[in-house]
Amino acid sequence: MSEQSTALRLANALEAWTLGKPTYHRKAAVELRRLHAENGELLEALKRAADHAYWPDIEQQTRAAIAKAEGKV
Repeated sequence: MSEQSTALRLANALEAWTLGKPTYHRKAAVELRRLHAENGELLEALKRAADHAYWPDIEQQTRAAIAKAEGKV
């Protein structure tokens, strides 16, 4: 992925604003990065689930959620 996500851009901006000081902005930047990583893990799990869905309606709902998460909807 060549383009940085909005969450990571915001985390970088928050951290730069703190000038290295321990502030709530820095804690927010850390949390944004953590949530970004967790969302990536959940998206990968969702893709695996979609590939192994037994019912067409479940696969369709899963793929729709993936498209939404990837910003394709």
